[in-house]
Amino acid sequence: MSGSTDKTLKLWNLATGEEITSFTSDAGFKVCALAPDGAGVVAGDRSGRVHFLRLAGL
Repeated sequence: MSGSTDKTLKLWNLATGEEITSFTSDAGFKVCALAPDGAGVVAGDRSGRVHFLRLAGL
């Protein structure tokens, strides 16, 4: 997973380097973390907002 100042949060297949999915925000992302269950994501953007995402069907 990667978060960027280009306002995208991306989930990657590490074996192939392929992008699986991406999310956008109004502000660039500063931090992101994947939950131990592999289905939850928390990310903070430059505006101070915290985003909670649930990955389903991946």
